[in-house]
Amino acid sequence: MRARTSCRWHWLAVVIAGAALLTACGPRLTGPTPAVQPVPIATSSGESMPAAPATADAGKATPAAPGAQATAAPAATAVDDMGVETAATDTASPAPAGATAVATLPAPAKGLTGVVWNWTNTTASGGEITAVSHPDRYTMEFLPGNRVRVRADCNKGTALYTPDGDKLTIQVATMTKAACHPQSKAPAFLEQIAATASYRLDGADLTLVLKSGDAMHFVPAQAG
Repeated sequence: MRARTSCRWHWLAVVIAGAALLTACGPRLTGPTPAVQPVPIATSSGESMPAAPATADAGKATPAAPGAQATAAPAATAVDDMGVETAATDTASPAPAGATAVATLPAPAKGLTGVVWNWTNTTASGGEITAVSHPDRYTMEFLPGNRVRVRADCNKGTALYTPDGDKLTIQVATMTKAACHPQSKAPAFLEQIAATASYRLDGADLTLVLKSGDAMHFVPAQAG
């Protein structure tokens, strides 16, 4: 009985001594934690270069190296009708060679514009005079832009005129088609102004010379 108890105490003393030895010599046996070695990275030339150690800022963008220039964005391109890719530009294309300039309207004939002209009569080349009983129903007003405002009795419309020195042509463009009274001179009035060949101003009056040699006479409308 006494021998067993002595043996137990002996083993307990060995265990306590071993624990004390591990506590005193543990750091020397284990040693410091070895550092993580970076893995080499192969380059395009076949040489190896060490990888940069991982840091806490690995998710941040790497700043550009000093003196580095920013890379320009690729230029915009366009594909022409033949499928060839060309650089797109914002500059306007020049006018093609031989392009015709837009023709300008001739200058208004002097003395015609700014007046409402009333038709008073027509003198035939043989001397016969056809009088108009209501001159204010047959009028012309020459406007800017080579337009003429026309009244032919109960109808109204527009015409275009082209002056060239003392030469003058008039072309009726639009006209209403109301039925005027049987004695209306509207048909004769429209037919005659369309046959105009030239004009002249006699004082305050206007004379339109027709291709037939006949002459239409106009006077300015009375103001008011």
